[in-house]
Amino acid sequence: MWRTLEISKSDWLAAPSSIQNTLISLYLENHSINLRNRALNEQISNLNQPAARIRRLNEGIIVQQKQISSLQKQLAQAKALEAETIKLKAEIADLKERVRINSQNSSLPPSMDSPFHKYKKRIHEPSGRKRGGQIGHPGETRWLLSADEVDEIVEIHPESCYKCGSRELEASKGFPECRQVTEITDAGTITTEYRRVILICRNCGKRNTPDWINETQNGSFGPRIHAVIGYLTGRLSLSHRDTMEALQELFAVKISLGSISAVQKRISQVIAPAVEKIKAFVEQQTVVYVDETGWRENDRQKWFW
Repeated sequence: MWRTLEISKSDWLAAPSSIQNTLISLYLENHSINLRNRALNEQISNLNQPAARIRRLNEGIIVQQKQISSLQKQLAQAKALEAETIKLKAEIADLKERVRINSQNSSLPPSMDSPFHKYKKRIHEPSGRKRGGQIGHPGETRWLLSADEVDEIVEIHPESCYKCGSRELEASKGFPECRQVTEITDAGTITTEYRRVILICRNCGKRNTPDWINETQNGSFGPRIHAVIGYLTGRLSLSHRDTMEALQELFAVKISLGSISAVQKRISQVIAPAVEKIKAFVEQQTVVYVDETGWRENDRQKWFW
């Protein structure tokens, strides 16, 4: 023990036992205090490590926040540049459109054209295809309206059996054949559904199918619509598409281009005798008082007298 206390052996042996016990007690107490201090220092060190880590994390967060703020500013600048680019593109497109406009593609008079403008002759290369609808193009089908959508329903019945003359007839199974006709009236545009009812004779068993009445002989449109189409296309020289639009907007009549052509053919057949009479009368006159008018049709020059 004397070596631990750093005293000589002779001094240790000369010291009374009470002093030796006191020194040993003091040494043990001091050693215990040193051990406790060491443990406390280790605990303090362990506590300082998370604090340092938190401090480093906070410093990293501050750096990232600065980076985010910088990126947000750059994003705002990019959005402003994008909006400015869109505006400039619109202005450039408007200027290009103004430069492109001339008397050939607008209502401007030739005097407004630039002196440096060169007129280009349009050259249409033949495609080798016939005019009109091409093979395989989607067609237009006029579907029948439902019973709730039509304005009037007219049933056509045979009065008696066509074979034996009996009036004892009964309805056959199945749905009757239907035709719908749209017409312009004083009350507006109406659609009438005509149903051809087949009746079976109880006497001889014959199936009696009545003939369609006159109102259904001219297709899906009545005579007034025929007259309007003839006036718009013949007198006012409207195109088929303009006529289709006029019927839709003025009378709520939906009609296809093909139906307009079919109506024109029926009108031509009806007025053909009158046209021939007028032609014969004009040819017999000494003076006709007409002039020639030229126009191109199918890339060929034609004349009207």
